[in-house]
Amino acid sequence: MKSVLFIGSFKRPKEGAYGGVHFASTNLRSAMKFNNFEIIELDTTLHSIHETRVFYRLPSLFIRSIIFLWNIATNWKAKNLIVFVSAGNSYLDKLPSIILAKILGKNVILFPRSGFVIRDYENYNYKVLIGWVMKLSDFVVCQSDFWKKFFIGKKVSSDKLIVVENWVNEHTIAKSKEILFKQYLPGDRVYKLVYVSRIEIAKGVNDIVELAKILKDKFPLEISIYGDGSYAKELQIEIDKFGLNNIVKIKGWLGQKKMQNVINEHHVALFTSRFEGYPNALLDYIFSKIPIIAADIPTVKAVGRDLITYYDAGNSEQLAEKVIWSRNNYSEILKMAERLISDKESNNNLLNQTANIIKLLKQ
Repeated sequence: MKSVLFIGSFKRPKEGAYGGVHFASTNLRSAMKFNNFEIIELDTTLHSIHETRVFYRLPSLFIRSIIFLWNIATNWKAKNLIVFVSAGNSYLDKLPSIILAKILGKNVILFPRSGFVIRDYENYNYKVLIGWVMKLSDFVVCQSDFWKKFFIGKKVSSDKLIVVENWVNEHTIAKSKEILFKQYLPGDRVYKLVYVSRIEIAKGVNDIVELAKILKDKFPLEISIYGDGSYAKELQIEIDKFGLNNIVKIKGWLGQKKMQNVINEHHVALFTSRFEGYPNALLDYIFSKIPIIAADIPTVKAVGRDLITYYDAGNSEQLAEKVIWSRNNYSEILKMAERLISDKESNNNLLNQTANIIKLLKQ
């Protein structure tokens, strides 16, 4: 059995909430074990989804770095190091491990996961840091063609850039085949929208409050928000402030086991985020068989192409127009969702994508 060192998120935070890195790490780990690889886990999971201030995490980060270096140095049979990075300080955090791995002749496969890297390139220090990490890595796994073009534009060698789109597991695909697309008929009373993701400013959640303010007197509307994050309390204050409690409801984190069924109970899914690497929430929506209205950002369009309805991020009036249009033209937006899932069933299959990653490993 071949050993692979893997820096990623493997433990669930205390609240039970998790992000895209956790989902990708745990599923890739399982698929590689299925292919007879021994995975040496180097865990980066935050203790809490609210744990965002780096200053308070420095002692634990230092201890973690020492543990990572020790494991990389002592597991001499492991010829490969897989590294998931998010943005900014994440590159600094992983740099010592990558340097040691290269000194020991290991093959480094980097998985950038955050859309914030676009913003980080505007910071000179981060730009230099990311450049070092990219140069040291043997392969950089891009989440879409958008990211490959982006990194080429930042002078990363195209020879090391490999496109492997985010994946969904077999259970998700099987579950999707059991559920049906929901219909919306003129006689239906309430138009139901859903948002499932982290509750953060950068996720554009304030667009949802503005949307509710505009549409509250237009027709019966219900917006369910499933998630948690550092902005959750402030968002609830905004909902209370404008008397939107009967329309917008924060319902806590949605567990993976019931996620597809719950999402499928709604008519349209909202995706309001401003920065994304490859939004896993979109895959959750797609495989829950629901049409999507999303902020018009490049990384989302790389996933949804012309099969998602877009609005200009932050333009709540336009978002409201799109929601009204979707309600009045539901059969049309439903056809878009049907075409989108047909495409993703083959291109985003975990086993297919794992096979592509295994090809990058040093034998």
